[in-house]
Formats: sequence, structure tokens, C-alpha cells
Amino acid sequence: MKPVNIRELAKAADVMNTISGGMSVAHKNFRKSEAGYHLTIDMAGANEQSLKVEIRNQALFVYQLISQLTFEQQQDIPYVIEWMPIPTEVDFKNIQATFEGRKLQIFLPFNELASGYRKTIDITY
Repeated sequence: MKPVNIRELAKAADVMNTISGGMSVAHKNFRKSEAGYHLTIDMAGANEQSLKVEIRNQALFVYQLISQLTFEQQQDIPYVIEWMPIPTEVDFKNIQATFEGRKLQIFLPFNELASGYRKTIDITY
């Protein structure tokens, strides 16, 4: 008898949960490099058209819009996959997101504060 691979079993359960109408659990990886932070979210069964990445009040939100029928109306409800405060050393204007396969990759590049930014402020008298 072949031994059961726990990782394969977990993947199969995740896919079956999604097919049966449930939500799959996103697997996240957050790391730091010399250029910035890298957030990778692996999402089984995610519809790339329903994914949204937004910055709100110095926080990064990743969510998926889930369509739901309520009172004979279709309504999109956001399902938050990830939320994190954005560190001060991140260049907000140059955050990039790409989706390939089933992975959403978000790059948060550093700004000048990350390199030990220093400035002398003149005092007016």
C-alpha cells in the first residue's frame, strides 16, 4: 500500500472545498530583499478577475469579490484574503501586483527611508 502524502491530501481537500462552494485558504509568503518586500499569495481556485489589491490609509488590502444572491439581487461582497500595515520605508506609489497561474505576487519597493535617509532641517529665526 502506498503511503499517504499529507501535503497532497491537504491540496486535494482545499480544491474539493472550493469546488463544493467553500473558500480555499490562501497560502502566504512574505519576505524582504534588498529592493523591497515581496508578498506571494498562492490561491487555489481563485478567479483572477475578482481579485483586488488596494491601499487604504497606509494599509495594503488583498481581497476577492464574491458574488452572492440576496433578496433577488446580485451583490458583490469582498472576502479579505490579506491585510497588512505598510511599513514607512515602502514607496506607496510604486507597489506592483502580478497574477500568474494561481499566485498573486505583490512587490513593495523601498523608498529613501530604507537606506538611512538623513536630512538637516534649517531653522528659521
